[in-house]
Amino acid sequence: MAKAGTIGSFVGLVLGLLFFPPFGFLFGPFLGAFAGELYVQQSDIKAAARAALGSLMGVLAGSLLKLALVLWMAWMFYAAL
Repeated sequence: MAKAGTIGSFVGLVLGLLFFPPFGFLFGPFLGAFAGELYVQQSDIKAAARAALGSLMGVLAGSLLKLALVLWMAWMFYAAL
């Protein structure tokens, strides 16, 4: 992913959270990375879509890992009671 794709992903995340909560959290980085990559590569839509899909997968993987950690911490807290 190019630097423009990373910046686009971040901008998409912020704008998605501001204007389309809670779904903007998922689709904002995808659309932002797609727009950023398309801006850099001009006409290669397939490469831009691949980078955007990677961004979406990264957001989903990070979210699932955070959810797993929260559930584990809650389990440990209630087990200690």
